Amino acid sequence: MKALVLLLLPGVVAAQVQVRSYYDTFTAAGPLLDHVSALANGDVLYYDQAAGGLARMGPNGAVMWYERINIGSSPGEITSVADAAFQSNGNIVLVVLHRDGTGQYHPGLVRLDADGALLSAEIAQDMDVGLADWLKVAVLAGTDEIRMTIRGTGDGGTFHAFAADGTWQSSLSYTGNSEMPVNWVRNGAQLVGANVGKLTVYSTDGVPSWSLVPGATIMGSESYLTVIGDVTPIPIGYAFSFLRVGGPALMAPGIGLVSANGIFQGGIVFLVDELQGVPNTFTYPSITSTLGGLAMVANNGSSTAPKGYLFTCNNDLSNTQVLKISIGDEAFPSDITSTALFGSMMIGTVHASGAGQRLVAQSAFGADMSSCFPTTPYAVLPFPMGTLPSTAYSGTPTTTTWTAVTPTLQAGVFSSDHLCGPDAVAEYGSDANYALYPVPAQDVLHLKWPIAEPVNVRVLDALGRVVLSARTLNAETQLDISTLAQGSYFLHVTGSHGKVRVLPFMVE
Repeated sequence: MKALVLLLLPGVVAAQVQVRSYYDTFTAAGPLLDHVSALANGDVLYYDQAAGGLARMGPNGAVMWYERINIGSSPGEITSVADAAFQSNGNIVLVVLHRDGTGQYHPGLVRLDADGALLSAEIAQDMDVGLADWLKVAVLAGTDEIRMTIRGTGDGGTFHAFAADGTWQSSLSYTGNSEMPVNWVRNGAQLVGANVGKLTVYSTDGVPSWSLVPGATIMGSESYLTVIGDVTPIPIGYAFSFLRVGGPALMAPGIGLVSANGIFQGGIVFLVDELQGVPNTFTYPSITSTLGGLAMVANNGSSTAPKGYLFTCNNDLSNTQVLKISIGDEAFPSDITSTALFGSMMIGTVHASGAGQRLVAQSAFGADMSSCFPTTPYAVLPFPMGTLPSTAYSGTPTTTTWTAVTPTLQAGVFSSDHLCGPDAVAEYGSDANYALYPVPAQDVLHLKWPIAEPVNVRVLDALGRVVLSARTLNAETQLDISTLAQGSYFLHVTGSHGKVRVLPFMVE
């Protein structure tokens, strides 16, 4: 006998082509930068650096909670949220930057539970950091231990290890440009970092194993340099975003591939006139892996006439598409993320004036975003680059002291106003109108939904494979699940309106 455990996730909606775009406002905030991080269930963390604001949204853009984090108590003290990661139990790990009353900036580590309640916080009073974007965090798979990297204001930087409960354990320091610690961290079997110039793999203890260091590339009579900005895992190793610098087109974004042992596999560069400007530190292209391949965002770095684009392609760089992000003058994509299971992509943008207004767009299962953004002509060229061997580690231990603190959490209001996409059609009922029963079940699963109409029903396994399907004209059906193995599944109910309701469940 099999027991069926229902795991309904309210608001989880997916479609073959589904795009939502929001024009968001953090109340009384004026962020200079914003970022997004995705949870495995499709939820998204959306945070701004200027006001320390953190919002958690569901896959449909509904705001679950929003609050601001501040470590200090005096008016002159400010806390910025720099990066976020998630532990296996749903806890949220934040790297923050705190400016104290003397104008010094100190790094900190804050842990919240899934509902935004404070769990722990540590701050390094004896460290001064210049930019919030130089702080990154990763959570190790299996142990939930935490790793933080801090790029120094000059050469070098520091690497810090924390226990799963946020307690500081150890630190390493790096000196010299050749040993710059990771600036963008992705977690897997190793820690991988794009160091604004090279790509390096580190052990979980912070020791480098190999580096991809692009050299100057001669193409015809022109010499080009490559600046690496971000990295994401792919089946053969890693994909990274970069800026090609030099030649008649001064600067252009690109995507490169590197094997798991550090061998460059090739790259492409996108020649888009509006992006061939000189970006500042914060606008290096951001890249993420999706169910369909890769997605990257880039912008021209302008605060007065921002132009931004979304680039998508397969993991082998084939089937490349470019979409221009153009909604008035608010096109300034700065960050992109995705979920391994739900495949959602979120793009954060900053208003031209930096006045606290945001755009967030979502695409389910790696679908393109053409329903919101018009396509634009572009040219794609292959781009080689030189690879140099890794550099030996010569960092020295540091005795940085981390001290427990108690930040204040101030609840606020975060609005989401829909601009375009499928929300032009009203949501097709709530999850409360859908029922799976009995619980526990034996070999038959019953499903009911709001109204009688032609409906397609599919059951997908955890890898996204269709294992069962059915079609009915009624308001209920039943499925024979006797052949299903134990594990997690997703029931997709597609009505004549074209929208899909996703109901996760587990067979035990």
